Amino acid sequence: MNRWSLFALGFLWLLPALGWSQQTDPTAASLMIKNWYGAYSENPYILEIPFNEENLAEIAFRKSRLRYQIIYIPLSELARESATLRIGFFSDAKSSSEFARFLRLPSNMTKVKLAQESQYSEILAQLKSVSSQKVIIFTRESTSSAQGTAVTFRIAKDLYMKKKYWEAGRLYRMLSIFGDDKSAAWAMELVGLCYEKQQLFADAIHVYEALLSQFPSTSGIHRVEQRLRALQTAAQENKPQLKSTRSENRNARRYFVRGVLGQYYRTLSRTPVDGESEQILNAVTTDFDLRGALHSGDHNLSIRTTAWALNDKIDGDKSEIRVKRAALGYTNERYDFTLNLGRLKVFDAGIFSAFDGVALEYNFNEFFSVGAAAGTPRYFNSVYNVLDYNFYSLYSNWEMSSNWQLNSYVVKQTVNGVTDREAIGMRGQYISERLTSSLHIDYDTAFSELNSALFNAQYGLTQNTRLSVNYGHQRSPFLSATNVLVRKPDLDLVAYLENKENKDSLLDDALSLTAINDYFALNISTKIGEHEEFIVEYYNSELSDIPVLSANPDEPPSEYTSYAQQAAGVRLVLQQFLSGGDIANLALRQTLNEGSQSFQLFLSEKFRLLKNTLFVNPRINYTRTQYDDNNRGEQYLLRYSLWTAYRPRRNLELNLEIGKESINTQLKQFGYASQYIFGGFRWSF
Repeated sequence: MNRWSLFALGFLWLLPALGWSQQTDPTAASLMIKNWYGAYSENPYILEIPFNEENLAEIAFRKSRLRYQIIYIPLSELARESATLRIGFFSDAKSSSEFARFLRLPSNMTKVKLAQESQYSEILAQLKSVSSQKVIIFTRESTSSAQGTAVTFRIAKDLYMKKKYWEAGRLYRMLSIFGDDKSAAWAMELVGLCYEKQQLFADAIHVYEALLSQFPSTSGIHRVEQRLRALQTAAQENKPQLKSTRSENRNARRYFVRGVLGQYYRTLSRTPVDGESEQILNAVTTDFDLRGALHSGDHNLSIRTTAWALNDKIDGDKSEIRVKRAALGYTNERYDFTLNLGRLKVFDAGIFSAFDGVALEYNFNEFFSVGAAAGTPRYFNSVYNVLDYNFYSLYSNWEMSSNWQLNSYVVKQTVNGVTDREAIGMRGQYISERLTSSLHIDYDTAFSELNSALFNAQYGLTQNTRLSVNYGHQRSPFLSATNVLVRKPDLDLVAYLENKENKDSLLDDALSLTAINDYFALNISTKIGEHEEFIVEYYNSELSDIPVLSANPDEPPSEYTSYAQQAAGVRLVLQQFLSGGDIANLALRQTLNEGSQSFQLFLSEKFRLLKNTLFVNPRINYTRTQYDDNNRGEQYLLRYSLWTAYRPRRNLELNLEIGKESINTQLKQFGYASQYIFGGFRWSF
């Protein structure tokens, strides 16, 4: 369940419901346009410019020269690869050509043509009433005063919600050129998001980098930096950079093969007080992620393989290879369905582990889809691998509006023919300009118990202050019949289930061995200056109903205990603290545990060097722990480390971290010193 909550938390901000409020004065604007251009008969000529990124860059560079011109594109042409922007209007062909030279546009970029009178009339009509949406108008002056940024944002948002990311991205790109700074920064971020939705990750990285360069003080700077880091770091599962431009022929056969390979060496040695050094860890880990796709007409084939390997040089028996995902997918764009086979992960189905099986999803329209999944869960644990698991699930996804989305599922899972999990669940999301929130509820009908209720929200109190809240109530481990194995790894469940009495009481026994975890987290961050951010954090958790087992594993628990923890802290983030490209972190935290309390000080300074290709991050962590038992005295922990990353190319990162840690007690009854080295590489291809 923890994996799901992280997934849901990391997924929230990727679903924008975007709009912009702004007043317009269409009547005054239409009079202004008529005074500029007169009747169509007097100004019938336009310039046509192919709609591509190279030409848009030229227009952005020369937009001051377009102050008194109308730039427009018919809405019906947005989806065309050969779409053109029109600049008008001119009295004759000569004037059009002279203006092209005035703009210093290359001759091969422009074509002088006669405008369609219907479009000319539509533009004037649209300037009188913004309800008309047949032509999208851009210009430095008339975008805000005529059609309005709000209308264009709304049109783009509607296209986005219909999953027409290509068309929406084009509108956002134009808004990033002609909007004011606030609108332009917001639009650039949405351009990057549209590229991500189309799996054009190289283009998304380029847009985010340009956004941070042009608008370093934008209100969403931390969100953009987070997205950029996620794309630049090959550890992110969605990292592979696919094509960087859209194919000119949408029906042509296209394919790609991309992947990520990472390998890390990890070593840790520990020296106790008055003892000899011992090597605790000496291992090499390798992770691999391969994606491929073939597109032809309405048909799409895809493959996905994700694997992880551990080579333990101390205990060879612990070495293993895990195939986390190995899937073959087929999508038919004409009939709007997707079929996946193999080792899969489908979180919407209410199964939160990998499974071997099949998943089918059908889209009724742009807003509603249903799916079904069935197979065998895989837990990568020798205790569970010998059991016969099976499950099936039905689920749906519904985009109720641009703000509301709902996922619901019904799932049943069996183990050796006996009900293991039987649940219904839903996940609702609400997104607005200032609020993003999610609620996930999972109820097990076999146990008649609430499995989990998870809520998280982020709310913009002001332009510079943001509030984040997380609350969770969940069973630990996740409620299932196989929880009878908790603290009983040697129990033969197959033999256990052969006894009818055990089978009848299976769910009661499992419930008695399942604890409850309640937690609450609060985070308030505010910008107190151009480069300073202050953060207040609070966390409270309690693990209750923890079974206390007797020496006889066959006896049920007769008593239960609990464990609680509280923590509060403050953090100060300083950008450009020592130089133009560094980020400093200073954090203080007080933690109250069962039987102890601790104080923690954390210092970090991250430098960006060599044009953001080399990152150096020294860190210091000091913790003092006081125990309620005076005989234990106080414990002191000091950890200092140096982390470095070098990115000679966008698709290659080299990492090295060296650190040392010492723990000592006041009474010198216990203590040790540790040294560790983590190093490796991550390469995307």
